[in-house]
Amino acid sequence: MKLSRYGFLVFVAALCSLSFSSVLAEETWKKGDTFDAIRYEDQHGSIKILDDSVRNVIFLADMDAKDSLHEVLEEKGQDYLDKHQAVVIADIHRMPYLVSVMFALPAMRDYSYILHLIREAGPGARFPQKPGHLTLIRLEDRKIQSIELLQSGKSMLTELESD
Repeated sequence: MKLSRYGFLVFVAALCSLSFSSVLAEETWKKGDTFDAIRYEDQHGSIKILDDSVRNVIFLADMDAKDSLHEVLEEKGQDYLDKHQAVVIADIHRMPYLVSVMFALPAMRDYSYILHLIREAGPGARFPQKPGHLTLIRLEDRKIQSIELLQSGKSMLTELESD
């Protein structure tokens, strides 16, 4: 069967909409769900799979959230996150490629803590989020115990220390 140019474009559009709808079909995580063992690349290029030892996941959906957390976490460093069994995940998939490669990633490599990155559309959509807010997901054996949207890095540290 030979497709016309128009038919081919319609076919490609249909495939794209099917794959896009499957991304949308995944629901936002909620209490009681199992947090998937997702592979993340950190700012140094190392691949990590979150394991059962992680009890706190801090998700950053935008630059305001990242800046707020970075302001308070930079001096505390990775040891602080390890002490609280926490990881930081940032969704940077909307960042233009050249900006990320030439500016953002080199700056992130100087951070005193590990930043797990989401670099493609899809996985970040599962995280509950609100512009400018940080998402704290508390886990026990990868089962979600609670989800909180926090307005600042300071409030995030307060929550981590209350556990």
